Amino acid sequence: MSHGILRIRSALRPRCQSRSGTVIWRRRHNHEKKADDNMARLTVSLLGHAAGLLLMLLATACAAPPAPQVATPLLPGQARIWFYRLWDPSESLNAANIDVNGVYVGSVEPGSAFYRDVASGVYQIAPQNKYLDYNQNTNVAVGAGQQIFIAVLDLASWANAVSGAQRSVHRDSWYARLVPPQYALAEITSPALVPRPNALPAAPLAY
Repeated sequence: MSHGILRIRSALRPRCQSRSGTVIWRRRHNHEKKADDNMARLTVSLLGHAAGLLLMLLATACAAPPAPQVATPLLPGQARIWFYRLWDPSESLNAANIDVNGVYVGSVEPGSAFYRDVASGVYQIAPQNKYLDYNQNTNVAVGAGQQIFIAVLDLASWANAVSGAQRSVHRDSWYARLVPPQYALAEITSPALVPRPNALPAAPLAY
């Protein structure tokens, strides 16, 4: 009788162990599946946030800049000097600092324009340059009620380092040029050439 009981127990033991192993495997599989599902949800959530942020950045970048205001009328006895740069991504994207008679009056960025009102007289327009070249400055004479236009040009290739470890270093080299009003007006009022003017000239002009 005892031998029969032992045989029955020995016959049942592998089955019990097999069932126990199956339960453990199922629990582990379910746990791993839940972990995978949580990771998938987290990935989808992060991708959704990233896509939303990208759309916000694109909308900000594509937003049209505010419309420039028309310049205010000149005060009696005053003259106006305009400074502008055409949009040219092949040249320097740095701002050019402008001195008038040795005094800093403002900076002009690529594709922008600004003006300063002055008393009638003679003025030297001098972009600030680290490396000096011929004809970088311009002397102008303005009378009361007159408006003149100065285009600021860049020739970075002139100031490239040509030897040693600085062979690939580019330096800004700014030039001020007096432009006839009819040509300057056509350039400043063209969004393709000057897309970000601080102000636009009012017509008609005295020049």
